[in-house]
Amino acid sequence: MTALENVYGHSVVSSGPVPLSGTIASSTGSEIIIKFDDRDDSGLMLRLDGDVRQICPEGQTQSFDPGPNLPPQPVPIEQCGAYLTGFEVRNSNDDDGKSEDCSEWEMIVGISLEDNDNNILKLTLGDDTKVDLAKTVEVRYLWGDWPVPTVYTKLANVDYVDSDEGQLPVAPFTMTVN
Repeated sequence: MTALENVYGHSVVSSGPVPLSGTIASSTGSEIIIKFDDRDDSGLMLRLDGDVRQICPEGQTQSFDPGPNLPPQPVPIEQCGAYLTGFEVRNSNDDDGKSEDCSEWEMIVGISLEDNDNNILKLTLGDDTKVDLAKTVEVRYLWGDWPVPTVYTKLANVDYVDSDEGQLPVAPFTMTVN
């Protein structure tokens, strides 16, 4: 589809939604709001369960040849990144890069679309989080060897994709949220 749009000049959408900005939700203090540009104004959709939801291939044997005298290894859950929602968050370093506050990445436990705007995604932290949203945080999406996408564009009136599920996923990204 990239070639159709960029090389042949067809009017198609060749990539998924792009994150524009992130903020901390002032009303709850435990949510991060990310605004997306979905390029075709059809909005975002979430695939969190059901038949179309991709899953982590945990335990499945990897198909590549690991080399002589090495057996194929099963995929560990750690290689799937944030397999629940695709999103992770942590406190970032201070400007000097020497802060001790930089924490480990934590999985976001819940995601939902904003009620009045389907281009805004709400990320919910878990109750036991160590991330301090009063400080600068980093958010990343699909960071893993076998990432599990959950956010797609709806792609209304798709006639150039041979599928009933023709949506395009958000690409991996990382962003700083203040």
